Amino acid sequence: MSLQAAVDLPLRPLEWLDSFTIGDDGIDGEHRAVIDAANDLCALALATRDAATLRGAARELIAVVEAHFASEEALFPSIGFTGMLTHMREHLSIRQSLIELLLSEGPMPAPVAAATARLLLVEHMVRYDLGFKTWVQHLRGY
Repeated sequence: MSLQAAVDLPLRPLEWLDSFTIGDDGIDGEHRAVIDAANDLCALALATRDAATLRGAARELIAVVEAHFASEEALFPSIGFTGMLTHMREHLSIRQSLIELLLSEGPMPAPVAAATARLLLVEHMVRYDLGFKTWVQHLRGY
């Protein structure tokens, strides 16, 4: 495998998986939007090295993520989610990591930073958001 192919592989679009669904249409739609915005950033990181363009896409991803986090945090009290504070701390950590990865002048090349940011977000969905899925389903009568 060529070096370029090895770089391109983790930047290919990530498809929505039904296993990401938590059962709340709003949150699930936002999760899809987060993945779409992360995929867009990865595609852009492959297509250009223009710093201003990449920073704009990074800011857009961070805005989508912040809006999503606010929606989740508003949902938690209504479902009685006892892991709310831990989850909110994770949101703060992710936000800071995204800013450091995508908006700082760090040594990481844009494609690697974009792929790392997307991985961080997907890992959060799988590890933390699926953790409150049962709370949502209980509220919905499942």
